[in-house]
Amino acid sequence: MILTKISTKKKLFFKNKQKNILYTKINFLKIIKKKMYEKQFTRNLPQILKYFSNIFKMLEKNKSKFNDQQKFFFKTNLISYIINVRLLNSNIIINITDLKGAPLIYCSSGIVNFKGSQKTKQLALINVIKKVSYKSKILKNLHVTVHFKGTKKNRKKVLNELKKIFLIKNIKIFNLAPYNGCRPQKIRRKK
Repeated sequence: MILTKISTKKKLFFKNKQKNILYTKINFLKIIKKKMYEKQFTRNLPQILKYFSNIFKMLEKNKSKFNDQQKFFFKTNLISYIINVRLLNSNIIINITDLKGAPLIYCSSGIVNFKGSQKTKQLALINVIKKVSYKSKILKNLHVTVHFKGTKKNRKKVLNELKKIFLIKNIKIFNLAPYNGCRPQKIRRKK
């Protein structure tokens, strides 16, 4: 009964922020009402209502932190770019992409004029990271994830260098770990 009365009187409120808060309150109450019919949790109802009232108080205090266009969505802690690092046996490739996967900056040890066995050495790695940092001056002071592929070698070095440039929020390693270990060596036949 109360819900229907509140929902019909939505248009009486005059301020946009008040409207948004009221809509969210109504939606929360509707969800609670549905859940009460589905799963009868009338014992826990006062605790749930107290929990939601605390959330509403928090929302009302921190109105300025929320974006008006996207309701109650934090802007500050979002990850803005992905850094793909491939440490292969013959090359080092660093790629910066959007969240959708569109490439923005690309650099490898071949681009920095290293050839052959020099490509995988630490000097090549440092030069590749310097080149990426030079190209990505705009992206500094933004939250970033780092995705690793390939060998374990120089992984810590790469992380330490990237920490100086970017604000790293998340690190993921996409290595295929063998489920049963390496294949054992062939046993020598006795003569």
